[in-house]
Amino acid sequence: QILEKLNPELLKHIDFDPEAGAFFASADSKENQTKFIELLSPIFADFNKLEKYVSKADRSRIDD
Repeated sequence: QILEKLNPELLKHIDFDPEAGAFFASADSKENQTKFIELLSPIFADFNKLEKYVSKADRSRIDD
């Protein structure tokens, strides 16, 4: 949901594979891998930023 807000086009180039206790994301190119990291790293490195996104997340779309 974060990527949908920041760069929805990038979602076409990332495959997500949630596993029990882990999360994997694969990009179709090094360039898209770098974009993914550059967008999400600052958010996940800052608890307050991450909390803002999590608090606004559509919980019905979260698969436990």
